[in-house]
Amino acid sequence: EIRNPLSAIRGTIQLLNRKLTKLPDAEPLLAKTKSMIDEVDRINRIVAGMMDMSKEGALQLARMSVNKLLRDVGYIVEGNFKEAGVALDFTLDETLPEVSVDSSEMKQVLLNLYQNALQAMQPNGKLSVSSARVKVGDDPDYVQVRISDTGCGIDAKHLEKIFAPFFTTKTDGTGLGLSIVHRIVEEHKGRITVESVVGQGTTFILTLPPAAPLKESETGHG
Repeated sequence: EIRNPLSAIRGTIQLLNRKLTKLPDAEPLLAKTKSMIDEVDRINRIVAGMMDMSKEGALQLARMSVNKLLRDVGYIVEGNFKEAGVALDFTLDETLPEVSVDSSEMKQVLLNLYQNALQAMQPNGKLSVSSARVKVGDDPDYVQVRISDTGCGIDAKHLEKIFAPFFTTKTDGTGLGLSIVHRIVEEHKGRITVESVVGQGTTFILTLPPAAPLKESETGHG
């Protein structure tokens, strides 16, 4: 309902733009129309984010290695990190139990966290990604992922609001990225927390339960 009129507005502004380019001294007006298109695009991003937030589709769960997900998303962002002069370092425990996740949704979580970290860092920064086995309650086989950057850090007064919808400290952010991350992790019965020191960096800690043990019929025995 919102996107259709936005599309009409954007198309009309682009048409206006083409007419303006033929006029003398149109630069100030062209700057205004470009700004209008940018704002329409921003509304579109907010709408897309809100749709992601309210999505309640059933997760397509499958058993997999969290390390594979971490590396796969690393390959996706590798070019951006190299271009920015930021190192990407993995320290992964290869003995971890599998987790039961929707790979598409979990890749969205990791992509968001990697990209956020990249935006917070200067050239010569470093993103350290690690995985380990941790005990949660009586279960010693939970999987924990730590994504640590050497960026600007987050002010303590902002930390408690960081997963709230529409909260952002970025001038061009919608404030929906981390709230979507939080929703996806909770849907997986997991937990995400954050630690940060201004001027030193930020660590997001993602904890997921292990996949249920395979039944005998799934192991190929019996």
